Amino acid sequence: MKKNTYYIAFLLVVQAIFNSTQAAEIPEEVAPIQGMETGVVKKISIEKLPPAVKKIAQDDLEKNSIGKNRQLGNIPDDAIFYKKNYHANIKDVKDILKNLTFKEANLSSTELSTYAIEGAYPEGPTKNGPWSSFTRVFKRPDGILFMLHEWDYIGDGGAIVFIDELMNTQVLDMPARFSVKQSPSGQMLSELIWATNKKYLTITVIGDVPTDDANKYNLSWLLRIASAIR
Repeated sequence: MKKNTYYIAFLLVVQAIFNSTQAAEIPEEVAPIQGMETGVVKKISIEKLPPAVKKIAQDDLEKNSIGKNRQLGNIPDDAIFYKKNYHANIKDVKDILKNLTFKEANLSSTELSTYAIEGAYPEGPTKNGPWSSFTRVFKRPDGILFMLHEWDYIGDGGAIVFIDELMNTQVLDMPARFSVKQSPSGQMLSELIWATNKKYLTITVIGDVPTDDANKYNLSWLLRIASAIR
């Protein structure tokens, strides 16, 4: 299946997947992002974004999950239900690892090595693999779902663009974005997103990850795990 050029404006990051066989044509509405290099993580100021993407980024900038005036983003109940319904696609981790386009992250030095692992589910670019991304699903000792997603953006011919002003923390020396979102029914989802020179990673916790020290499963706990992933 041929990979098409497309742009996804999340509340955090703009991702670009380039056609692997020919130069990508940059849509006019995202022309300021021209000059991206395949396999490169680039930072761009919010002021240099195209108008449509800039508005999305500015809306997200107001919902900073870190600091005294913490604000929560919005997420549909359906999106959280989809995350919780991982059993529909779950596979044995070993069956996925042998059919990846990249080497999975080593978690032996992280707290995750002590968590119960439910399995994993693969994602793209084909149904039966080889897969360029996958998500491992864990349960914390308190039963909360913890998901680690890895994407081989280099193997997919992709590039990552971080919106500089939205980066509110870091994983080691890499800029990262931490966010907490709440659904209309009150369910919460916390995410930490960052990228290395090899992979794009997301940690998703189905629940609130506070930034204070009142709960041991706080932002410091999350950053400690992320920083130990190799």
